[in-house]
Amino acid sequence: MSASLSQRRFALVAALGCVALALSPVQSPVARGQTLTLLGSFNGGNGANPFGDLTLIGSTLYGTTAFGGAGGDGAVFSIPVGGGTPTALGSFNGSNGEWPYGSLTLIGSTLYGTTTQGGASGDGAVFALNLAPTPEPSTLVLLGAAALGLAACRRRWRLCGKP
Repeated sequence: MSASLSQRRFALVAALGCVALALSPVQSPVARGQTLTLLGSFNGGNGANPFGDLTLIGSTLYGTTAFGGAGGDGAVFSIPVGGGTPTALGSFNGSNGEWPYGSLTLIGSTLYGTTTQGGASGDGAVFALNLAPTPEPSTLVLLGAAALGLAACRRRWRLCGKP
């Protein structure tokens, strides 16, 4: 049985529609004509050659650099989402690893990551960096002075019956 004229026309129109669809440009969801915004720059001391994904915690981005830092073998850095100078939070020196690679993982208040070289055998290391705030010595001195002041007030109150 041969196809009717209407069936052949339908097939031809369908084929032409497929060809037109295949040749049409596909719209990309990426915005074109946008400019990049510089958030910060490295200077060697705070790291060099950033590598890997960034980890967002609150309003701060954390990442690693393959080189730079105090030991020269890479660093873990932080930078505010709004931009600023990256701050080196920890540096690699070979014995604690070198050339960090991959993403940072946050568990509790500690960042974990890996290095491709260094460590005890030179074949890489797994590292942890605690982000919990550590009180500064001056803060501890002020807390101690406040505790002494409260103790003196309490003693005076007991002896004199009034503040």
